[in-house]
Amino acid sequence: MKIATLVRPSRAVVAAVALGIGGSLVFAPAANAAIAKPDMNQVSCGTRTDWLRLWTAHHGYPICYANNGMVYYGDNPPKTTWTSYGVCFGNNSGWVKFYYHGNDEWEDFKSHQCDNWSSRLGTTVEVAEIEITGR
Repeated sequence: MKIATLVRPSRAVVAAVALGIGGSLVFAPAANAAIAKPDMNQVSCGTRTDWLRLWTAHHGYPICYANNGMVYYGDNPPKTTWTSYGVCFGNNSGWVKFYYHGNDEWEDFKSHQCDNWSSRLGTTVEVAEIEITGR
């Protein structure tokens, strides 16, 4: 039996499962992992703008991450998620999963792309996961 832990399955995996060609693939939830892909790490922001920056009043303002990987905060807003005002991806590309008015949303980012959620949506969002996939 194959066991795969997926937080955000790729489109190919979703298509394979939808077509019934997943074989014996079993999806198992991550065991409350703070970091599912440990290559991504928190760094001191300083004056650098090439790292991913997440603006949040409760956990550091801003908090910065470097390297490919993923950080998973949780899916129980606002208890396990991070209340956030905005994000800039610096020299990185990737995605963010967040909750807005109780609905989960995915937002993809390219290098040097930012989103000021508090300005665009008129409120903060609850960030559940962030992944840096490359540059």
